[in-house]
Amino acid sequence: VDVSATAIELYPNQPVSYYFNAIGNNQLKQYDEAIKVLKRGLPLTVSNQQLRADMFTQLGDAYHELGNHVESDKAFESSIEIVADNEKLDRAAEMSLQSIRIVPDNPSFEDTYGWILYQQKKYTEAEKWINNSLRNGGDKSGVVNEHYGDVLYQLGDKEKAVEYWKKAVEISGQW
Repeated sequence: VDVSATAIELYPNQPVSYYFNAIGNNQLKQYDEAIKVLKRGLPLTVSNQQLRADMFTQLGDAYHELGNHVESDKAFESSIEIVADNEKLDRAAEMSLQSIRIVPDNPSFEDTYGWILYQQKKYTEAEKWINNSLRNGGDKSGVVNEHYGDVLYQLGDKEKAVEYWKKAVEISGQW
């Protein structure tokens, strides 16, 4: 932590120093300090999306350890979105599954993992995870219902797909 803190002082525009400092703080169970450092470093990661995603993962870990699951969920979701947007679906799937292990039965995480599997054309596996999401509260989400309809369509169950798409429209109020 000391070396990375010195690096931050000497090179305040280098986001990797903030990242390593946060890792050290997380390992020392200094989660509040890790969060503070990551919030300062994240705006510097505009040109390095992988580092940005990794920093959000560290942020999610810190919030999780403090019991702030709302912020933890947001951080993990941000990390996953960045990685998925960069078409690094294998890494996104790995990170998404890690978030499910940390916070099991989270409908948002299960849907995200299922959607990554869908994008990888692993429709049978995607159906399992999005169905889990529906059972764990995702049934109240238009997005989750839409995703489930999309998976069912790819699996050849067009009638059931239409049912879920209709549910998605009813919940979200738009198509």
